[in-house]
Amino acid sequence: MDCLQVAMIDGLPGVIRRMGRELQATALELEAGGIARINFTRNPDKPTRGRLN
Repeated sequence: MDCLQVAMIDGLPGVIRRMGRELQATALELEAGGIARINFTRNPDKPTRGRLN
């Protein structure tokens, strides 16, 4: 089951998505009121500290 959670990631606004056992974090770097960069991190082997429902 997929799950999407809004979160702060390394001090940046973003979302965490769980796709089965795989996690993907997407953080947005904002500049001048808009999105300057989108950072994706996907690591299926890294354990999670929080629980996603």
